[in-house]
Amino acid sequence: MDISFHVTQSPLGRMAARIYDPQRDNIRSILVDVCYFLNNKSEFIISGCGQERWPARVYIDLSILLEQLPDILYGIHRKENFSIDFYEQNIQREVIFSYTPDKYVVTYKNKIDSALEPGTEKITRYALERMLLELRDAFMSALAEVSPGLEKHPWTQKWFNSTVASMWGGYTI
Repeated sequence: MDISFHVTQSPLGRMAARIYDPQRDNIRSILVDVCYFLNNKSEFIISGCGQERWPARVYIDLSILLEQLPDILYGIHRKENFSIDFYEQNIQREVIFSYTPDKYVVTYKNKIDSALEPGTEKITRYALERMLLELRDAFMSALAEVSPGLEKHPWTQKWFNSTVASMWGGYTI
């Protein structure tokens, strides 16, 4: 299992400013907007389940993962089972993480026919945590470059802080 995000174009440029409506928008709105802007300027790579590279897209699939990241990191911290739900049409898989001492067993469920895909993988708790924190940090670095104002937005700060707090047993969003 490998999950990574990196910028492929530099400089990234600036994203057009947008005012977010607290009645209609939330952190997902920001994540989707930033990922959409980064779509042709970065790569989001997922591999696993015997597939070298999934058809992952920055503007949809990365935002889906980022939205779930605080809960995922909280689960890792607590040594709990959890899953990542890639619910959009391109991937349509659920990645299931089952905790065993110091590692996770990873299985994949096809969302179209609900069948478990063949094979499992193992990843240490530390390697999984490190991989996801590196992804978060790469995203935050890109966000700071394309829209410094959004980096300081209260929703972004709450999301980021919840990824940090989750490592210490704190709250999630």
